Amino acid sequence: MQNPMERGESVAYVDERYRTLTQAESSYQRKTFSFENPHTCCHCEDVFITLDTQAWAVVCSACFWKGVGEPTTDGQYRLCGQCSRLYEDQKERKYSATLSYNLLEAIAASKEGCALYEWLVDLVVLNIVKRGGWRMSEILLSTAYKFHLSAVAFGSDRNPGCVLKVEFKLANATKAGTTPGFSLSYDLQGWTTAADPAAKYISCRPYEPDVKCNRSINFARGCFQECLENHDRCISFLTDKSDLEGGVPGLTRALARETVDIAHVPSRLIYASSEIEQFHVVLIETREAPDEITVDISRSGFAALSYCWGGDQPLTLTKASHQDLKTSILVSKLPQTLQDAVWVTRKMEMRYLWIDALCILQDSDEDKASEIARMSTYYSCAKLTICAAAASGSTEGFLHVRDNDVGLRAGLQHWARHLWENQFLFYSVTVVFVTIFPAIYIPGLNHVVFLHDGITWEWAVVFVATGFFFVLVEAWKWAKRVYYRQRRQQSMSKGDAAQETV
Repeated sequence: MQNPMERGESVAYVDERYRTLTQAESSYQRKTFSFENPHTCCHCEDVFITLDTQAWAVVCSACFWKGVGEPTTDGQYRLCGQCSRLYEDQKERKYSATLSYNLLEAIAASKEGCALYEWLVDLVVLNIVKRGGWRMSEILLSTAYKFHLSAVAFGSDRNPGCVLKVEFKLANATKAGTTPGFSLSYDLQGWTTAADPAAKYISCRPYEPDVKCNRSINFARGCFQECLENHDRCISFLTDKSDLEGGVPGLTRALARETVDIAHVPSRLIYASSEIEQFHVVLIETREAPDEITVDISRSGFAALSYCWGGDQPLTLTKASHQDLKTSILVSKLPQTLQDAVWVTRKMEMRYLWIDALCILQDSDEDKASEIARMSTYYSCAKLTICAAAASGSTEGFLHVRDNDVGLRAGLQHWARHLWENQFLFYSVTVVFVTIFPAIYIPGLNHVVFLHDGITWEWAVVFVATGFFFVLVEAWKWAKRVYYRQRRQQSMSKGDAAQETV
């Protein structure tokens, strides 16, 4: 038990902290950390999370044997103990941690600058003050209450997530609610880097604001490949499931090739392969296409775009544009969201893309009725669905850098990363930058070898021209933003007026 002096200090701290959090709720900013600059101190450096993994028992649907079974060599399946039938290796993973500090010690650690205990204590403060008579509560009087972190994950995912539930209760409590205490109603998401040993057990990776960088694309490809090879529910539309029914030990799901039933292939698709033309795509009429193209679509699959129109689109499929779109579509003429979808399709190494605006005749009621009725089939059979959730309109795009207010350092890192990804451009800039000054300013080398004289007042022209160039570029970008914003507002106004008329 705390002595009266300690309890009084705890009450005073809770009062003061509650006022700080509630009065500055909209402007209060916690100090943030990263994997490159993590928080660590003597109070929380020994906090660790334990993991208990147990395999689920299965009941064989063929021989009704019940048990855990032996794992296959690849670790993805378990064998029935009687007939050797294959079953997913379903696991139950329990994450848990009990922090050693009680509330008084946590408050002291918070005062000394521990970011973890400051956050945990703030959760207690915001919860306990809402209770009547909290100043004499056992939670403040007792030193037996501790912070508990726990999570349970089920399934066959080899890289599960880790979302920890935060509780503040008696240290010997086995279940929430069995003893006095309370849940802090907050989930703590576990993150780790791919190189960390914990990556085997935690799937969440550091937040990447640049969704077009190689790291983001490689992550998306990895998730996509994991889905194709290891998600049984996602391949439930297989036209041939015989490979999965053989019960062969060590069988991987990769043997079961995900295909699209010929009857479910969309009537039209955008051929977006960059092998033929990087700056153009083509509309394909699958009903008129040769059989080999239809079979290729069935085997390789197609991507589907889910997005918000946000008003009229500058380019759609109509009877007038039908033939032109079958000949060639300039990617730069598409709205930005559609351009981004083409870019993602190519980066995910797919060739076919379904977009409603370009694959449904917008001025044909008959075609719209027929195709809209099949849209649920298209999305359910799509090998990949691109969800443009970050765009409220077709002209906005969804691949822009997240959190525009990232600061100078993050902006420079973003610029350097893009420059490094284009190796040819990087070395071209580097070689020119390194060689131009010796060629002009080293005595003897400049006059005799390169026959150059160093410039003097001409540098003023260079800097003025460069500044003028950047001013024009930014002015052009600003004008485009204003233009498209006004168009979007006009389109929304027309839509509202049409809705009122109806």
